[in-house]
Amino acid sequence: MFLAIFNLIVALSPHAFLWWLNTIAAGAALWMVFKSEGTARLLSRQLNRPAAKQPALDTLGRFDE
Repeated sequence: MFLAIFNLIVALSPHAFLWWLNTIAAGAALWMVFKSEGTARLLSRQLNRPAAKQPALDTLGRFDE
C-alpha cells in the first residue's frame, strides 16, 4: 500500500521522468491493493460459513466432535 501511494505521489508530479508511465503504474498498484483486499475479505467470509469452515479445520488437523 505504501508503494502504491508513493507511486501515486510521484505520478502527480509532471516533472518526473516518464510521469505518464508512473500514472499507469500507480493506477495498477491501487487496483491491485483494492482487489487483494476484496479477495481477502471474501475468503474470510467464506471460511466463517460452517460448510467451508470444517474442511479448513480438518486440513489444519483440528477436528470438532
